[in-house]
Amino acid sequence: VTPSARPSSRLTAAVLAVGLALAAPLPAAAQSLDDAVRANLGLALRLCLRTAPDIPAAIAAFQAAGFTYTPAAEANGDVWHRFFGPANTVRAEILQGQMAPSCDVHTNHLPPSEAAPLVSAVLNQTAPGRFTPIPAGPDSCAIFSEAADAIPLMVTVGATDLSAGCPALGSTVLSIFFAV
Repeated sequence: VTPSARPSSRLTAAVLAVGLALAAPLPAAAQSLDDAVRANLGLALRLCLRTAPDIPAAIAAFQAAGFTYTPAAEANGDVWHRFFGPANTVRAEILQGQMAPSCDVHTNHLPPSEAAPLVSAVLNQTAPGRFTPIPAGPDSCAIFSEAADAIPLMVTVGATDLSAGCPALGSTVLSIFFAV
């Protein structure tokens, strides 16, 4: 190669810089609190459905997803495994003890009337055909039940303060439990 055929070092550096800029990942888009709440509520529901009865798996999965883990022992030997979502958007609690395992997901940032369709969409996406809506009780907004099991897994959506129906304001609790 003759010296006149070699590209200049400035040209090489410029081409390299453009190539690196194009290959670099873009920064994450800013996320509103509402978007974060919805995303973390859906994530916590998925994690509860996948891991709740297996406490070590739940701890590992929630921590891997960015939740902070805090256990709390009760005097009767029960243990609440609490997982706090980023920016306190949601809190998941798994009870391990004398009763059948349950997993509750709480948020102070989304009312039950908005959480119910989100839960339905997550269940339909995560487990198509596994859950069917059933009539809600007086203190719940929505109930979804496994169709095939004799003792079904139930997912309820309600107000944290147990308000009747499906309030458009307030806090939400999702409860995932086995009916007996």
